[in-house]
Amino acid sequence: MNGLLQDLRFAVHNLSRDRRFTLLAVLALALGIGSVTVIFSAVYGVLIDTFPYAHYDRMVSFSMDEPSQQGLGREALTIPELLDFRDQNHVFEDMEGGTGNPVHYIHGNQTTQWSVTNETANGYQFLGVKPLLGRLITPEDTKPGEPPVFMMTYQVWKNQFNGDRSVLGKTFNLDGTFYTLIAIMPPRFRPGWTDIFTAFPMDRSRIAKDPILKNAFVWPLGLLKPGITVAQAAADLDIVAHREAKLYPNDFPKQFHVTARSFKDRVTPMFTTVLYPLLGAVLLLFLIACVNVANLLLTRATARDREIAVRASLGAGRWRLIRQLLVESFVLAAAGCAVGCVFAYLGIKELVPLIPYDNFPQESVIAINWIVLLAAMGLAFIATILCGLYPAIRVVERPLQPRLAGSGLGTGAGLQHSRLRAGLVVAEVALSLVLLAGAGLLLRSFFGMTHVKLGYDPRNILAASLQFPPERYDKPEQRKLFFDEFLAKVKTVPGVLDATAAVVPEAGGFEATTSIPGIADSKAPQTRLNFVGKDYFQIFNYGLLRGRKFTDEDLIGQRKIAVVSEAFAQKFFSKNDPLGQRIDFPEYDQVQHEAATKQDPGAAAKAPDKTYFEIVGVVSDVRDSGIDQEAQPAAFLPCSLAEQFVSGIDIRTARDANEFSGAIVRQVWAMDHDITLSDNRGSLESNFEKYNYAQPEFEFVALSTFAGIGLLLVIIGVYSVMAYNISLQTHEIGIRMALGAQQEDVLWSVLQRGTALIGVGTVLGLFLAWATTRLIRNQLWSGVKPTDPWTLCAVTAIVLLVGLLACARPARRASKVDPMVALRYE
Repeated sequence: MNGLLQDLRFAVHNLSRDRRFTLLAVLALALGIGSVTVIFSAVYGVLIDTFPYAHYDRMVSFSMDEPSQQGLGREALTIPELLDFRDQNHVFEDMEGGTGNPVHYIHGNQTTQWSVTNETANGYQFLGVKPLLGRLITPEDTKPGEPPVFMMTYQVWKNQFNGDRSVLGKTFNLDGTFYTLIAIMPPRFRPGWTDIFTAFPMDRSRIAKDPILKNAFVWPLGLLKPGITVAQAAADLDIVAHREAKLYPNDFPKQFHVTARSFKDRVTPMFTTVLYPLLGAVLLLFLIACVNVANLLLTRATARDREIAVRASLGAGRWRLIRQLLVESFVLAAAGCAVGCVFAYLGIKELVPLIPYDNFPQESVIAINWIVLLAAMGLAFIATILCGLYPAIRVVERPLQPRLAGSGLGTGAGLQHSRLRAGLVVAEVALSLVLLAGAGLLLRSFFGMTHVKLGYDPRNILAASLQFPPERYDKPEQRKLFFDEFLAKVKTVPGVLDATAAVVPEAGGFEATTSIPGIADSKAPQTRLNFVGKDYFQIFNYGLLRGRKFTDEDLIGQRKIAVVSEAFAQKFFSKNDPLGQRIDFPEYDQVQHEAATKQDPGAAAKAPDKTYFEIVGVVSDVRDSGIDQEAQPAAFLPCSLAEQFVSGIDIRTARDANEFSGAIVRQVWAMDHDITLSDNRGSLESNFEKYNYAQPEFEFVALSTFAGIGLLLVIIGVYSVMAYNISLQTHEIGIRMALGAQQEDVLWSVLQRGTALIGVGTVLGLFLAWATTRLIRNQLWSGVKPTDPWTLCAVTAIVLLVGLLACARPARRASKVDPMVALRYE
């Protein structure tokens, strides 16, 4: 023990003397440990410990798929169908189903919109999550005569009620019905951005008498019996589904089969495309860090060759010398792990705000995972000890006489490990180039996404949806009066340039079938159908190509006219002039017929079966189906033709639209406190970036960070090797300069050796990049190929430049060697 303590003190003293080596080795280890911990913690939180539900690994969802539509068919069931599946299957211990919708919380003279998950009465016991406060909703709470109850998420409780425990047991006015709060759920229990939870009964007779429950659709989830596989569940459910299809023939496809998937497999595949490339990148980075430390330890052991020989000649045994070198490696690894913990903490702290949480389950938690951290530190310890063990054994095995008889650091014996060190430098350069290539491809992809022409200008546009209280604004004239007054007031707000109403805010619309007289199309062509106001085209800066836009007279007179996009005109009227042509939308006819039947069955029977719209204008295309999709055919109709469905507003402002959100809310509440605005209200540009750019930006930033760290490690590795080589060759350089070699010759000789190593590593790295960048093909923007030559050329130039810079200082130092000093020293 005394010997170990003495070795430990000597190791600390020795490492503190060689501060440059110690700092570089500790930095390399810490960066590797920190990076691995951050990404593996994210993988653990998202893909392994994804949900807080009990037995979620046995939870299964299923869908009725038509041929060639694997996993894309009908998944929602009516509540009577859900109960039939629950009673007739032989593979589930239990089944539950739920649906979501908004609800208005009325308090004082304000109204707040909450999203509610309405589950079957057994649903919350099925999920098996204990509440933080209170008790779960049970089937007894849905029995006749029992007061309505609900549960609240931890986030709403903290943000809106400051974590006040006294709210438990109080009643809340939700859409005019008073509910009692019976539970506060734990922080991780928030499926699908839900705010509160309610339950509906599973009694068939009560459901049959309630038209809302009878026609509501829920998403089913089953809990497999022990020993039952997903494939067995699919086969059993297929029999039940075909039995149901005979009872409800209009609700099932004519030909279908049931596809079952585990709950985890249904949710997590979309996340694997984000995390797995980062996982591969961080493993490369950890390998680079280990190679770097191995190179540093090998170089240092070689530089201490004569010191070890002197100690051995004075009586130190081989095990004593090996133990001393291993203790130094242990101290180095311990320091690297300590700093790595700090880097891991900082990495998690900086990573979490960058994560696009819309792309991850809300139940997952990303924090430092101590198991992962300990595993990373253990790997770093093992790698460092092994990297220190090899040179230690090699150094003590060699005979003493040649090392003592030679001229110290300048002997050829000091260079015996040069090939191994060179190989490690080549490996570092190659692996770093692979990381840079991936980051470069994501950069090109992200740049292409952010510079794609959308066809409209999302800047300084505030888009929001209004949620109206039930039965107060259901008639078209009620909506019209509200929006006429509301838009007039909004336009008076300082900084508001224009405002309009629409059925759905933002660029987009509904998928609708298009019917054109005289043109038959068996494929039922689809069109993006939009109901908009007069100023909609001006707010979004649509370009008018032909004809005209809507006028006030068009909206007031409810004229049956349409403005179509360029893609629509090219698809349906490529050989004819679209202006003046008539088109029909069967879905619009169906909705109008149902609305007319509800108001006056007699008048509805006399109404025409089809409504034809005359095309009066053609506007420029927009990418409203996604930035990676070509512009789809679109048609715009006056919103006055569907006034009862108008709920969206689009406002163009003179500056950042987010600044006007509060003013718009106040204008709405000034007219009616029971109307709420959607949670995603805000700048259209902000929402666009959030839902379209967040994931690729996260991937690019994370991979670029790893690539930058890898490049830094390459600089450390190349610089340290070249610097140590220069120190080992001081005698040789002195002799060459004494024999007439010029400083330029020495400088070029050193740079040539360093460039050769970097060149070999670059060639190997290009080959590895060509083979591995295909793994991120799905993350690349269309048009950017995994083998993009411009990206590979750019990263090659970066690696070569960085390598030359790393060689420059040691080369300059070598060219400054004084021959007399070098020879006198030797």
